Amino acid sequence: MPQYLSLLTADERQRLARLAFEDLKHEFLLTRALCRVALSSYTDRHPGTWVFASNAYGRPSLPPDDPAAHLSFNLSNTCGLVACAVASGRPIGIDVEDAARHHEGEKIAERFFSPDEVRALRALPSVERHERFIQLWTLKEAYIKAKGLGMTLPLDSFSFSCGAQQASIVFHDVDQGDPGLWRFRAWRVDERHRAALAVKCASAGEQIAFRISEVMPAVHRGRWGLLCRDTPEHCGVAGKAAMDEAMAQPASEAKAPTWYSWTRGT
Repeated sequence: MPQYLSLLTADERQRLARLAFEDLKHEFLLTRALCRVALSSYTDRHPGTWVFASNAYGRPSLPPDDPAAHLSFNLSNTCGLVACAVASGRPIGIDVEDAARHHEGEKIAERFFSPDEVRALRALPSVERHERFIQLWTLKEAYIKAKGLGMTLPLDSFSFSCGAQQASIVFHDVDQGDPGLWRFRAWRVDERHRAALAVKCASAGEQIAFRISEVMPAVHRGRWGLLCRDTPEHCGVAGKAAMDEAMAQPASEAKAPTWYSWTRGT
């Protein structure tokens, strides 16, 4: 993927070279390319020109003096999937998980989740507990990542009440602000993968519209864009095979919080 490699900084190339396994290199390269092209879809900036900063917990962001610093983003990856969430003027977090990898969900919940969540999990029929555990786990990860505090925020210091896709949060003990400012969404990406988004609103009454797209980042001859895998015509290209000739045009104005993903091997 030379078109993706050309986007990396010298430091990112060194990090890529240090990875021992090809699948990890592949994942690293795709994650960086997806992030850079997704951010560029909000501006007229080339994906290779982005410079990132990190807070004390390792969360990447745009430097405060960047003209596009109002854009917040978050990254997540798991076996077979990478994801990037972007929002304007608000914290955002995303988590994706491979559901097949979590075989001890109930034991993990009993050790790390809040008592309310453990009780709700135990009250479900046994066949439903694994799916609910994954939903809770992705929601918790997305919230912590939106806060930018890493794992310093205990998983039992807040609880989720879950519906089919929507969820609400309750805070325990730790002063984490107004829970009414947070919006969440959790969903099945496919048979294998699950995802969750967390976004903080400016006010409790604000409504958030999520736009979710499954895309491939594309860079070619000085142009770039996000090619939709399912409905490529929606992205302004003629078809899935048109990556080398037609790029999705970058947008010039801020959009609703967006989750971008590209699945490997398809």
